[in-house]
Amino acid sequence: MNQHEIILILGSNHKHGDNITAAQKALSKVFDSIQFTDCMWTEPIDIDSELFLNCAAKAITNLSKEEVRDKMKIIERELGSTTERRQQNIITKLHEDDWEREYITRLVEIIQ
Repeated sequence: MNQHEIILILGSNHKHGDNITAAQKALSKVFDSIQFTDCMWTEPIDIDSELFLNCAAKAITNLSKEEVRDKMKIIERELGSTTERRQQNIITKLHEDDWEREYITRLVEIIQ
């Protein structure tokens, strides 16, 4: 499979710094060339929560979209994310329309 660039958005609303740092370390083991932006604080959207700490990551990979998603799910579980603790996000799960959010477009502009 050909190599391609991916952009990931990380976010945590629980143990913010610890979770983002742990996620970055885990992702660095999966993607050799990964780069991260500085983190930014954002208000929660559509949930009652603490602030989120977010950053973007960019990497080159030959993994498919599904393989990247599977790797992210494994990392989330390793960091303690469970179905019962949905309100405590370790790594933000994004949907297609999330890419239009202002903080995400800012992070993507920074990482490009």
